[in-house]
Amino acid sequence: MRPWRCRMTSGNMADIGVLVLLVAVGVTYLIDELGRQAWAPMPSLADGNPIIQTILGYELTISINRFRFSEQIRN
Repeated sequence: MRPWRCRMTSGNMADIGVLVLLVAVGVTYLIDELGRQAWAPMPSLADGNPIIQTILGYELTISINRFRFSEQIRN
């Protein structure tokens, strides 16, 4: 095999590897976004279970759906 042909083949293989990695990252982001849309309820002002928190002297009524993790909720 000629040296220039070997370099060409290895370059093509590297290009294919980079392309596969980019596609894999794109698929990963797609799966992550689809997973977030599936379980996260949309917050609503008419939520039946609000939480009242005092922040800097102001009482805020916050919908329980605004919290992603239950550990963030403080009464």
